Amino acid sequence: MHRRSIAKTFIIVLTVLLFAVAVFIVLHFKQRSLDSGTSGTDSAGAQGMDPSEESYSTVKVNGKTYKYRSNLRTVLFMGIDKSGDLTQQDYTGYGGQADSIILFIIDPDTKEIKMFSVSRDTMMDIKVYDTDGNYLTTINAQLALQYAYGDGMKRSSQLVKEDVSGLLFDIPIASYVTFDVGGVGPLTSAIGGVNVTVPEDDTWIDPSLTEGSSVNLSGSLAEAFVRQRNKEVLDGNNNRMQRQLVFMKALFAKIKASGDFSGLYNTMTTTADGKYLSDVSADDMKKFMTYTLSDTVYTSPGTVTRGDENAEFHTDFDKLYSMVLDLFYEEQ
Repeated sequence: MHRRSIAKTFIIVLTVLLFAVAVFIVLHFKQRSLDSGTSGTDSAGAQGMDPSEESYSTVKVNGKTYKYRSNLRTVLFMGIDKSGDLTQQDYTGYGGQADSIILFIIDPDTKEIKMFSVSRDTMMDIKVYDTDGNYLTTINAQLALQYAYGDGMKRSSQLVKEDVSGLLFDIPIASYVTFDVGGVGPLTSAIGGVNVTVPEDDTWIDPSLTEGSSVNLSGSLAEAFVRQRNKEVLDGNNNRMQRQLVFMKALFAKIKASGDFSGLYNTMTTTADGKYLSDVSADDMKKFMTYTLSDTVYTSPGTVTRGDENAEFHTDFDKLYSMVLDLFYEEQ
């Protein structure tokens, strides 16, 4: 009986100790997350860094105080890889994938635009909805798939926008532009093509795409330039992202050189009818066309690994946190 009492007491004490240790670990990890600005997960942004709320308009890092630059305007561009126009989907999972994801960071004071490219293979917690907007489940998958698990239209665009905002530690994203990559060919043909310098050898796409060569892109070649991905190599998407950014810079240069921003905008929107949707007003779009695109291009930091079926991009949140501070905050 005495031995049973001792054993029972020992079990109670051990249980209490284990519980105390667990509480300590949880609290310690939570405090560490708040101090370092990382959540410790592969799919969520840092804690305590929500500039959309007044209480989080400033953050402290390594004893320094940073204030969010509230004058900035952010527009998320999504290039959708699908067949046909952007239409409401009858079945979830068939809305196309967001193969190009670029955040435009617009400074109305300096009239400068910076591009921040996010890998479509970024591993995140993806929310799955039916076409009526009812939540079904959450899966860990590539960011590109988030668009597919919406309605193929506005709801899909909003879901990707929310995910990218979360990835960037809840930086607010004001607007979006969603464009069917199939519209790139007709669009470039309508404006006389865009001139690019090929960043690396892509003769597997077309013999003219040798590294360093100057090429006028229009029609099917322009579409292939931004769409094609070498699936034989693990980081094939990184090469495609680089080409997409080169194309964007060339398109902006074309717009700036024309001087006829309204006319070119009208041509682009008419040609791309059914191929894009956006909540950016026409006046704002025309105004942004007059701004200068920064030569410096930013890309989400991380590493590419081979998953069970496809490439997976795992974000380096420490490096990303530093980039967010540099892009969206100013030291006080």
